Amino acid sequence: MNLERAKSIVLFLLIAISTYLTWSIWTYKPELEKIDQGPFLVIDREEKTAGDVIEPSNILIHRNRQHYQTSSPVDLEKASVQMNKWNLYNAKKLSTHMTKKEMNDFMHEDGTVEIIFPDDVPFQLYKNVVGMVNREVPTFSFDRILYKQKDIQSKESVLYFVSSQELSILEASIQTKRLSAFHTTFFQKANTYPEYVPHAVNNQHEVFVSKDEISLPRYKYLIDYLNIKNFKNALFADPVNVRHETVVSGDEYTDSTRLLSVDKTTHMLSYINTSQKSKMLSSSSDLLKKSIEFVNNHAGWKESNYRFAYMDEKDQRVIFRLYHDGYPVFNHLGMSEIEEIWGKDEMYSYQRPYFTFQTADPFEQSFVSLPSGEEVLDQLKTMRNFDYFNLEDITIGYKLSMAPLDDNLMFLEPTWYYRSGGDWLAVPFDEAGGEMNGLE
Repeated sequence: MNLERAKSIVLFLLIAISTYLTWSIWTYKPELEKIDQGPFLVIDREEKTAGDVIEPSNILIHRNRQHYQTSSPVDLEKASVQMNKWNLYNAKKLSTHMTKKEMNDFMHEDGTVEIIFPDDVPFQLYKNVVGMVNREVPTFSFDRILYKQKDIQSKESVLYFVSSQELSILEASIQTKRLSAFHTTFFQKANTYPEYVPHAVNNQHEVFVSKDEISLPRYKYLIDYLNIKNFKNALFADPVNVRHETVVSGDEYTDSTRLLSVDKTTHMLSYINTSQKSKMLSSSSDLLKKSIEFVNNHAGWKESNYRFAYMDEKDQRVIFRLYHDGYPVFNHLGMSEIEEIWGKDEMYSYQRPYFTFQTADPFEQSFVSLPSGEEVLDQLKTMRNFDYFNLEDITIGYKLSMAPLDDNLMFLEPTWYYRSGGDWLAVPFDEAGGEMNGLE
């Protein structure tokens, strides 16, 4: 073998070895050890639509000079399913110059069904829930949807979207066949629901309250925790370089303008971005839409039944409240609320709990008897430091509290609440005629 032939063979072998090594590097897959997730849950992304979180709080039916109401989750789910098939058209604002009393008479007229929401809902967003033939609709917000038996015709009927505070009405048409299922379920079977009676608070406002006592379960639930990393990744532009510090109450995560505080004593997190203090006003429709999407983006619902509860367009503030068994949940520390306040371009402030109930298996369950709504009104009339004429509403809710010796255990206690000045407070039955001390 001559020298040139030997060189060729060596060169060929070197090229072959180089090719093999390159291929091995590119195709190598190491067996990585699984990282322990610790005590937190691995959260699957769960998205909710506007229809999932904008739900009625109750349905009030006026029939044969009597009044019936339901807030049952089963009934409200039936209502939502049927309303999703409505497909409205010819939406237009009505030119009304009603007084408060005239509006109340219109809403509570015999033969009327009221679908009541916790706060004003932007029609531009809700049209996607009920369906709308016309793409362009008037700018309008409502807190209840009405229809009247006298307006149901053979082919076409009328729905009224009402703002009880602004004393304004938007009217829309609907094919009668699309309303018939709802009408049969609720109006025709009205007397199968609990009976309510009207009480005048003042000469311009009345509330409807239950005639009878009601028995409801109280619960004890163990809780699970949401993964804080999901929130950190959603709230910080560069999560890798966020500084972490352990403090007395829990943990803090910071960068140059943002602070995320995790309070392990209340299982709450609080976020603020000082660079977003100034506000860019979004319309109510855009504000609520982006608030829902924001929670979607970091899997923040986690199967919990949070519903839209409050919106302030001026402050760019939205609140979603936890509901349980169809009733709102209250807590004076905010442990039952998701609160968002938007700044100029991004979220300015975000506060919420980071726990969920193990609802499939209550730790303990018993029943408690609540007084009738009429008894509640009598109690409110006797309370010092409270002007009964400023009463806005009353409702049954669940009071959320933490077990004193086990912060992994939560109590849900059925309680009567009243609203005054926009705030919900517990009715203090234990101090008849005493000082007003009810808190959420």
